[in-house]
Amino acid sequence: HGTTVIAFIEDPDGYPIAAVSVVAPSLRMPLERFLKVALGPVQDAARTISKAMQAGGAIAQQAA
Repeated sequence: HGTTVIAFIEDPDGYPIAAVSVVAPSLRMPLERFLKVALGPVQDAARTISKAMQAGGAIAQQAA
């Protein structure tokens, strides 16, 4: 069994369009330690990817 941390990659309106995740074996990585070392970097990666996709024009803006 494993423990998973997931962070969503969002479009310009804040809707999830993809996700970044990391999994660790629960027997080798206690939950508290896993969250301490993995949660921040996974969230940072998702934010960076979201911003890069928007800045690079990978997500088309829809006219209102």
